Amino acid sequence: MITAKILAFAGSARQDSVNKKLAKIAVEGAKAVGAEVSYLDFRDLPLPLYDEDLEEAEGMPENAKLNLPV
Repeated sequence: MITAKILAFAGSARQDSVNKKLAKIAVEGAKAVGAEVSYLDFRDLPLPLYDEDLEEAEGMPENAKLNLPV
């Protein structure tokens, strides 16, 4: 028997994202039927993703700014 390997993530980085909550429910469902599932939270990566919570609290992240020579 082959075990399904799944990478799950939500497109939103917001802490209270409905999509993130749904993805976590789907992860548990897939695990319950024997799949091997890894959950990726975009907040754990230094990517220049839009994160309304972070931008409101700290301003635009440095890794999201385009630094061109003047």
